[in-house]
Amino acid sequence: MDADILKELITLKPKTYFILTFSLSTARVNEEIKIQGDVIFVDDMTLNAVATIRLNEFNNDALSLKLGKTITASFYRFFLTNTAQSGCSISLIIAASKEKFLVSSSTPAQLQINWPTHCSIYNVPCTLAATEYSQALPSNCLKFSVKARGGVLWVCMTASASGTTYILLADDQSWSEDNINLIASTLYFQSPATGCIAEIIGWN
Repeated sequence: MDADILKELITLKPKTYFILTFSLSTARVNEEIKIQGDVIFVDDMTLNAVATIRLNEFNNDALSLKLGKTITASFYRFFLTNTAQSGCSISLIIAASKEKFLVSSSTPAQLQINWPTHCSIYNVPCTLAATEYSQALPSNCLKFSVKARGGVLWVCMTASASGTTYILLADDQSWSEDNINLIASTLYFQSPATGCIAEIIGWN
């Protein structure tokens, strides 16, 4: 350590870092946190929790927060945003000076992957033409697919939008997504003709 820095620490005894812990059980949208510093280190964060911050001004780009992530930039405040995530939390170390603070770990970060363990299959007939139907996906859905059987299918994930903003699936064509974690989502769909069946599979 530089001798001048050591002398300053002994003499002035400044508080060089702060630890802030936030429960993510309550939703926030650009909640202002008035604290200044040069470094933000994500010291602890519940697995699969999601949160972002914006430095200094709420119209700046959002920065995602992940366990072990370090953000180095001068700031006098930040804005925290998160959805309501029961039982989740995040702890941030706020350093007053990047020259006097460094966080490192001798243990490499481990990639944690959630593998699906359960599969749900749904067959939803579109009995009436140009009429929206829906199917809720399993909670904490990690992968899903939807296939048109016996006709054309218009599919979306927003209620009342399957007739205007949709993905078009021709007969026997499918749409799938994986590497996701949907807490609670629903597929909405309709067919321009009668007789089409939506074949849906959801993994959680």
